[in-house]
Amino acid sequence: MKLTPALEAALKQCTAVLRKLDTEWAIGGAVAMAAHGYTRATRDVDLFVGDDAREELLDALRERSAPVLEVNEPYHYALLANPDDAEERVDLLGHAIPGQRTVALD
Repeated sequence: MKLTPALEAALKQCTAVLRKLDTEWAIGGAVAMAAHGYTRATRDVDLFVGDDAREELLDALRERSAPVLEVNEPYHYALLANPDDAEERVDLLGHAIPGQRTVALD
């Protein structure tokens, strides 16, 4: 899956903040599947963010006047890569079950 320049820039904006916060995060969905050889037609990136960093990430994006939508607060937000196309976005996903932690699968 090749990201559009706007989607790549939006993803880099998120990951730069997350790296500064030194927190756990992961890319999932079609982008992760493509890295393993599976293709799916989609125009978004699923970015999983720990509860410890979600508010700080959202605050940092909003300080930059980034177009952030509340999809299903507090678990799902979206950073629009292209304000004219709501499907081209970075979905910022948290845990749907309070207290749940992300586990690495080896």
